[in-house]
Amino acid sequence: MLAGSSSADHRSSCRFDVHYYQSVLQHGCAGYSSGVRSCRGGVLFIDEAYSLHQKSSQDDLGQETINTIVKLMEDMRSEVVVIMAGYEKEMKDFLSSNSGLESRFTYKFHFADYTVDELVQMFDNRADKLGWEVDDDAKTLIRQDFEQACRGDHFGNG
Repeated sequence: MLAGSSSADHRSSCRFDVHYYQSVLQHGCAGYSSGVRSCRGGVLFIDEAYSLHQKSSQDDLGQETINTIVKLMEDMRSEVVVIMAGYEKEMKDFLSSNSGLESRFTYKFHFADYTVDELVQMFDNRADKLGWEVDDDAKTLIRQDFEQACRGDHFGNG
């Protein structure tokens, strides 16, 4: 996760994700620019930001969108906090897609994957909250499932 700082009084927030980017592909960067400007005085969160820079037939528009974001981050740096999230390797590639992009982010955070114990505890907490009674056999199966989960580059704890 990346965060660019701002001195603005944070009153609003905006969240853009892959679906918003797909809309940008259809309507061009003007829509993206106005969307970012609507976050003035608040936080802009772009999930799966790396999808703006993927090798495809839409590459030019993706790069144009990245360039637009860089310009808006510069123009509005004291008015908006920009947070971008995504898988670590893809985000590194994304940041290198524009010479000014990486320098716009003051902070970079890496969130470690949850451990099996933490995942089991979250399940237990959720089950308790929902009033579920989970027997020991089911708890054993849940733990085994978490232990066997593929923990590759695209493992998403959520």
